[in-house]
Amino acid sequence: MPDEQVTMVANSANLVREEQVSGKVASIPVPPQSEGANVETFAKDSQDYLRTFLQLADQKAAFVFTAVGAMLTALFSLGTHKRFLVPVADYSFASSLALAGMAGLLLSAGFAVAVVLPRESAGGAGLFYWGRIREFGSGVEYADTVLALSPQQLVRERLHNCRDLADVCTRKYVGLRLAFGTGIFGTATSVVYFLAGC
Repeated sequence: MPDEQVTMVANSANLVREEQVSGKVASIPVPPQSEGANVETFAKDSQDYLRTFLQLADQKAAFVFTAVGAMLTALFSLGTHKRFLVPVADYSFASSLALAGMAGLLLSAGFAVAVVLPRESAGGAGLFYWGRIREFGSGVEYADTVLALSPQQLVRERLHNCRDLADVCTRKYVGLRLAFGTGIFGTATSVVYFLAGC
């Protein structure tokens, strides 16, 4: 059985497939992937990447909300809120610590809820946007509109959606950073409150 060897080598802008059979070499040009297909793959990968980060933001926000919710429940059960629900004349350092700690945790919970609420991009008018889809009179009308678009126009719509998702992603992570920051402040202040024997 003759020896057979197949290799791929670069030749200018194209790939060349070299086949060696019984000592003879035959070079066969291999057409590269079309530019349109590359852009479509990039657009799809970008969408998947952004959606993954949106899901991570929601998961982290849910974790923060659960954690600060548990701490607030514990503080209320211990009557910590009674330390600052007093006349201003009776305020003390302990009252300020209790107020700061619970306020920080409450703010953290609020920011966490804001992260997971449905968010819309200001420029969300592409065919991937649910609000835009809902504007069509029927599913048939929407389907006809999409099917009438060229492959390049469909890729453009996907890229448009990527920009909208990036907007939403940015706002979610700003809220998540605020939730983490206020949560850490509230937790630290509450720890100082208890360590001080208040």
